[in-house]
This record gives sequence, structure tokens and C-alpha cells, in this order.
Amino acid sequence: MAKTLIPTFNGGNISRNELFKVWLEKGRDFSQVEVEMKRRCVQSKSHGEKEVCWSRRQLEMDGRYDKNEVDTLIANATRTGRFMDDPNFPGNEKLRQYFLVLETSREKRNTFEEEQNLRSTTRTSADEALALLTSGVFTEDAALELEEICVSTAQRYAAAAYDDGLTEDTLRALASLACWGKHQQNVERDFHRWMPYAHGSRLTTHSTVIEVYDPDTASVQQKEIPILLASDVLHSLWSRQSDKLWDVCVGVTSEKTSAFWTAAQHDWASAHPVVKPSGFDSFCKVKWFTDGAQFNTNHELLIWMWSSTLSSKNWSTKFPFAAIPMRYLPSKMLRTKANRAVVQAISWDCKSLLEGRFPHTDQFGNALTGDRALKAGDLICGGWRAAFESWTGDWKERSLSHEFVKRNYQSMRICDQCEAIKPFAKTPAALLPLVFSNFSLDAPWTKTIRNHATYLQETPPSNLTPWLEVPGFDIARVRWDSAHTILLGAGKDLAAAFLVDLALRQH
Repeated sequence: MAKTLIPTFNGGNISRNELFKVWLEKGRDFSQVEVEMKRRCVQSKSHGEKEVCWSRRQLEMDGRYDKNEVDTLIANATRTGRFMDDPNFPGNEKLRQYFLVLETSREKRNTFEEEQNLRSTTRTSADEALALLTSGVFTEDAALELEEICVSTAQRYAAAAYDDGLTEDTLRALASLACWGKHQQNVERDFHRWMPYAHGSRLTTHSTVIEVYDPDTASVQQKEIPILLASDVLHSLWSRQSDKLWDVCVGVTSEKTSAFWTAAQHDWASAHPVVKPSGFDSFCKVKWFTDGAQFNTNHELLIWMWSSTLSSKNWSTKFPFAAIPMRYLPSKMLRTKANRAVVQAISWDCKSLLEGRFPHTDQFGNALTGDRALKAGDLICGGWRAAFESWTGDWKERSLSHEFVKRNYQSMRICDQCEAIKPFAKTPAALLPLVFSNFSLDAPWTKTIRNHATYLQETPPSNLTPWLEVPGFDIARVRWDSAHTILLGAGKDLAAAFLVDLALRQH
């Protein structure tokens, strides 16, 4: 029975997610879903119709209703008091006019007939519901394309499905959130607690130690913070053995990685650890990102994230590595120490990714214990390995994460990669030709771009970026985040000029 009604869920302009919601709301009764879909179709055609006030004669002359149907419409309008008598001949039924919305009347009549015709269709069982889910209409890959719904709505749908007999582990876990929905304000909290164990991934966090300011004691203390290792996330994604999930989140193939590293070795990656005689067609390229993010009023987090630059959804697929509330880091000194501690863990994790195997010791050189000791030496994700490709961030984060003390957006030397300057009142005249606003191709600052070796020579050891410990890091790979620099930066000012240029070119 279910297979014959499955086409109902494939047609029209209504999304699969909307059909699935209707299916749950209608108690998993396929007949009710079909009636609802036909009702919506008719309703969309009658949308915008105005109410008319017609006499019996006008209804009979319209031609769309026979005599019995006209009698039914008039009887219904009379019973509900939706009519108007002629003021000169009150009570004369021939001159009486009736308020009708004709299309809605037909819609209700059609819906009633369809309900009568489909009454013989029995309510779907749990087995038939599973047949729908396994029929190809709602697959795991299709789920990635469904519309987003809030967590509380997902909990209610899951609870309804569980009450109807579906007892899958994931469904039961969603239904049981917030004490089976009794405390809706706690649904999202419970959902985040459950997510690390969804689909059997069993992701667990590692930890590192940072110095934080404790407002209760007004003192600086050491605090252990959780970190989610990139190696653990990649291992979990690989263990799922889903081509769609791997493409969305990682997206690497031997052809893509080989083409990228072949080109990179002739440019910035000549000294990168992946450039070996054995080849590099099994190396994912990982981009790191650091930024502050405000989640609630007066509550900002400093976040370290990473992504695979070859994933098909690179803009929307980033994985958190660490997050620290900024209220714990009120000074630049504490922020710098926290950044060094987190980057130390990133460097240790990147070394494991480069080898493609889980480590035997932690970032401090201590032997691992527990579950991490048991999987030490195991492959992280089959034969795949991963290597540092770049770091991105806005101008503020560049100066803080890499300790560009005298070369940042607030200094005279505005650029950390060349000698371009932002002139002030006391700027020496000899430096004025290096002004950053000179955009000509032969601008003097274009001849002062420094490489990694120059950076190491010119920078005091105490101000060297902690990212130097990450295998494959090069100062040229400190990139600008296009979302901040272009979309929220110069792009807003240049967009109008580009439109003018394009319009002129059209002429």
C-alpha cells in the first residue's frame, strides 16, 4: 500500500521536507496527506478570490453548478445567515442575494468527496512508514538538501513518530530531549549534549591548559579547556563511509590533491613536508581560521576553526577546534598566552594528520592514556593524510594571532607582508613614496614584499608567530579572509564603482 502512495510525496512544487511534516502532522495517514495536498492545490488556485453576493437566478445562469448544487449552496447560506433580503420585498426568496466565495465552496465539496472516496485506505503501519523512508524519497543524501527546522520542532516531530511506533535509536534520542518535550526551553541544550554521540560517532574532546582571569577571585589561574581535534573529526567522517558526507565536509580525491600540491610546490610549498619523492596524492589541504564571535549580548568567544578547502560546501563547512570566552582573557597578555597554548595543540594535531596516524603522546610529550592510548598508531582516515594549507582572518586577528606588533592596520607600517605605510604627521619624508593608497602596477611598495626568510630575520624571537610550529607554515600563507576583507570591507565601497564601469563597458 505504501509504495502506491509514495508518488504523492514526489510531485508538485512542495518540498520533501514539507511533505514529510504533513505526513507526521496527519498521523502518518497517507490518505489524509493526499487530501491535504489536493486541498492546497485547489486553495492556491482560489487564492485572492473575492466574496460575491448573487441571487438564485445569477447562480443558475453562471453555468458552473446544476440545480441540485445551487439548492445546496443556497440552503447552506440560509442556514448560516449569509444572505441579504431585498429591502422592498423582504422574505421573497427569488430576490434574495447570498454571500458566497465560489471557489472555496467547490474546494470544500471536493475535499469532502475525496475523503469519502479514500476512507477505504487504512492507516499506515510502522512497517509501511519504514517503506516510505527506505523507498528513496527520504534518503541520507537527500536529508542534506532538506530545509532547516529548529530543534524544538524536530523534537515534536520525533515524539509524534515515536508514539506511532517508530523506535529507531536516533528517533528515540530526539524524542526524549528535554524530558520528552516537557521542558521545551531545554531542548537545544539537551540536543547539543547528545550530538557528540549521534550516529555512533562517539566524538570526545581532548584538552589543553591556559591562563585565565577569574572574576570571582580577581586573580589569574590555570584552567583546562576542551578542544576538538581535527584528527578525531576526520576519523569520524571517514568512519561513516558516506560519499556524500565526505564530499560535503572534506571533498578530496587523488586527482584534486595531486593537482593542487603539484602547482604549490613550484610556488610557496617548495619546502613543505608533503613534497616528498613518494608523491602527495593522498594529502587533504586544511585551512585554519581564527576570529571572535558574539553569540549573546556582552558574551564574545574567541574561536579557532578549520576546514577542507576542497569540500564542495567550503563556505558553510567549518569545524571548531577550540572556543574561549573573552571575559576570561581581558588583557592582550592573557590572549597571547591562550593563543600560544591552542596553537601548540594545533601543531601537535597537524603533525598527526601529516603522518596519517593517531599519536602516542599528547602535546606536552606525556604518554596518552585510556581510549586514546588504545588507538595510538592507528590510521586516522584510511590512507588519507592532511597538511596545513593556509591561515585566514581579518586585519585585527592577523595582528593578534601572529603578533605583528609593529606591522598592523593600526601602525604606520600598515602591512605585515610589505613596507607599505599609512602616513601620519611625523612620518619621515623618505617613506612617503611607500604610501599604501598607490595602486599603480609599479608602486614602490610592490618591490618590498618580504618572504619567509626575511620575516624570520627581521622579527624579534619574542614576536615570532606561534604558528611556526605547525608543519608547512609559511608567512606567505597568512591569507586575508575574503568575507571580512571584501564582503564586509572594500567590496562595499567598490561595488558601486564596478557597476558604473560595467555599465560604461556595455555602451
